[in-house]
Amino acid sequence: MIDYNNVSENDIFNDVFLSGLRKNTENKNSEIENFNEYNKKMELLKPIEAFLNKIKNIDDATVRSYKDYNGTNSVYAPKERFNYVIHESTNKLSFKSPCIYIINPAKIEISISDNQEKNGLYIITCGVHHPDNFLILAKRYENHKEVLMALSNFFSKNIFLNDK
Repeated sequence: MIDYNNVSENDIFNDVFLSGLRKNTENKNSEIENFNEYNKKMELLKPIEAFLNKIKNIDDATVRSYKDYNGTNSVYAPKERFNYVIHESTNKLSFKSPCIYIINPAKIEISISDNQEKNGLYIITCGVHHPDNFLILAKRYENHKEVLMALSNFFSKNIFLNDK
């Protein structure tokens, strides 16, 4: 406990304020580094997001629900509009990375690897046992064009048009 009666204003300034300022500056610098790294990874996802927007903008593009592939359904779920969201990755290989998450038809997550030498640049995971997931899984992606090619092959088999 500090005895405030025996502490000078200079001691408070030097010992408390300046040491706290140094510590907080280190924390802020770390936060800025994390933010910059996150933004760099987001930039790497931009071409994939642009590609997915083209699919999303097809007026009558629908996909089957991921629920159709859980192995227990006897009735198919209604088809849904193709859509995706961007949020923080849940994959342990791409910690603190943004990801593109496509819930239907297969709970697909596309993120940037933390260890690119070991895993490649992009990581794609699939949350259900979709019959076409072999088109996107178990591959090493070194650039966005490889990812776009795999997604093209997958979604060309799984997007339905004029299905009203």
